[in-house]
Amino acid sequence: MTGDRADPRSTDGGNQQFSTQRMNFINCDTAIRLIWDWGFVWKSLRIEGGNVGIGAFPDVDEDGVELGGHIGSISLVDSEIIGVKKAIVIAPPVNKPLSGSSGIALDNVYLTAGVFDTGGKELIGAGSYTNVFLGPRYQDNKRSWVTSMMVWYPREKSLQGRTNGLSLPELPYLERRREQYEDKGPGDFVHLKDLGAKGKCKPRPRRCADRRGIYPVLTEWFR
Repeated sequence: MTGDRADPRSTDGGNQQFSTQRMNFINCDTAIRLIWDWGFVWKSLRIEGGNVGIGAFPDVDEDGVELGGHIGSISLVDSEIIGVKKAIVIAPPVNKPLSGSSGIALDNVYLTAGVFDTGGKELIGAGSYTNVFLGPRYQDNKRSWVTSMMVWYPREKSLQGRTNGLSLPELPYLERRREQYEDKGPGDFVHLKDLGAKGKCKPRPRRCADRRGIYPVLTEWFR
């Protein structure tokens, strides 16, 4: 999990079940470039300006051959991509199992540009999307590419914020900005290894020597 970042630079890389909150990218050529992932959730993402919002496809060599890496799925929640030429770019959809085509879920998302494949074909256009899915569907041992509404669900009102500062079709889920501790100095923080933590636990049976050093201190602090 990472969040609360505003950056004029792009980010490039891969992930394994990663989530972000309140990330902002401004006037990047390509704001986010994913070369592999096992599922990425973007909550309250805002991309403004630039060429491409999210590029999700493997790298290729000089001959156009993919260098490896599989792009799994991307979920955008309460997010907007505005002022770009292409909101999201993925590999061309194919029905072949285990191919590199990505699945994209849009849950309360606003786009001022469409979703394209790397060949330039527009898969969906700009607009406000309450809940839309683009990606492969497996049924009767066959794979097909679909673009359809996900199963609609009402958002629990007690979980929603009171205002919508973005151009979203629905109120976003309530969230709190992570404390940045900008007014704190190094002496205000405690390193767990200073309390005896080793950072090593035995998985089976689960035994962790760290708690012998940590628990007494935590008990004293939170009396």
